[in-house]
Amino acid sequence: MDSVKALVGSFIVGGILAMVGQAFMSIAVAVLGPDSFFLAATTLVGVGLVGAVLFVFGVYQKIEQVGGFGAALPFSGLAAAVAGTVVRAKEDGAAMGASMLAGVKLAAWVLGTGSLIVVIVGLVAFLIG
Repeated sequence: MDSVKALVGSFIVGGILAMVGQAFMSIAVAVLGPDSFFLAATTLVGVGLVGAVLFVFGVYQKIEQVGGFGAALPFSGLAAAVAGTVVRAKEDGAAMGASMLAGVKLAAWVLGTGSLIVVIVGLVAFLIG
């Protein structure tokens, strides 16, 4: 029964976060126009800021308890994870610079790994097609 509850929570939270992302995308299209180069970046920054602010106020942690992977996978989850890494490093006695570096390293690892996977999949698709 717990696994069903976790699955439903992930589905609902992930869906809600996807709607938030879509709302940011719609706002960006309305403000910047549908052909703007900055649409994706604006959307990601907006969703990331929401995740970071919710983390700082302790809300995202509660969302993660309900949503599990549904809360961890969206971009807002990355922002919350980076914020959490910085906060934990600071709580463990690290200087602010070292704490920020820990957050940057996490973001670079996640985004770098994702970028590498995208390049590999793109190459495979190009070679097959």
